[in-house]
Amino acid sequence: MAANGQAKLREKQLGTLASVPNFKPDVQYASPDGSTVLGFDITTEQFIIAGWNRPLQLFRFADLVDVAIEKDGTLIQKTNRGSQVFGATAGALLLGPVGLVMGGVTGSKRSEERIRKLSLKIYVNDLGQPLHEIVFFSHPSGVDPNSFLLAPSYRQAEEWFGRFRNVQLHNQGLLGAKEAISLPVKSTDLSLSVNGE
Repeated sequence: MAANGQAKLREKQLGTLASVPNFKPDVQYASPDGSTVLGFDITTEQFIIAGWNRPLQLFRFADLVDVAIEKDGTLIQKTNRGSQVFGATAGALLLGPVGLVMGGVTGSKRSEERIRKLSLKIYVNDLGQPLHEIVFFSHPSGVDPNSFLLAPSYRQAEEWFGRFRNVQLHNQGLLGAKEAISLPVKSTDLSLSVNGE
């Protein structure tokens, strides 16, 4: 989907939050492709999960059971070609032509973690659909955990995890009402909200 089409879909999804009666989002998130939106209304202690592939669902803060961040990292084996050259040279010196071949094949291997998907899993008090996965990052071949491509998505996933975790702690009586459900400033996740892009 073109960037302009994604921006229009995000705008439409964020508009969905604003149109819900008795719900005024204090903070909201729209996924990069516009497939999912989240919103918190602190005054009414409610949150919404919606998207083009899921019906709009309104939950009370008390409905939150658990929340987790999930990273789908896979290890791939890469052969370090520099050590193969060294191994071939050393093998040739020690064992002649057979050592050249064996030394080249025994190059070192290193594991490299690749992140393909980063998501927030939200568990709610609903027997019909107790789990909602909100994908913040998805890449078919994965990226290095330190990649600049992953950093903004990881930050946003952590912020939303923190919001849901505060609600969860409030529900468990570990935080006072004001501590758990206040925001210093009314905000929107600007990096993923519609800014005409």
